[in-house]
Amino acid sequence: MDQIHLPSELEKLIKNQSYTVNNIGLSGSKVLMFEDRVLKINPSIEELRAEAKLLEWLQGQIPAPKLLFFCEEENHGYML
Repeated sequence: MDQIHLPSELEKLIKNQSYTVNNIGLSGSKVLMFEDRVLKINPSIEELRAEAKLLEWLQGQIPAPKLLFFCEEENHGYML
């Protein structure tokens, strides 16, 4: 990842996959689009934590993205 700090466990999940940066939206998150997944990095940990809990709750109830990874590190939330 170029100039983006990622937790080591997350680095292992995405390895050296290529991505594009999605600049659409106003959430304040950095959004990286991989071929089959999306990484959201947000300095608002509470906001991202709430979104992760919502995704977990939705699993099996309606079609929704699967939460593959979530952590909080260095004042940022990371959700894959």
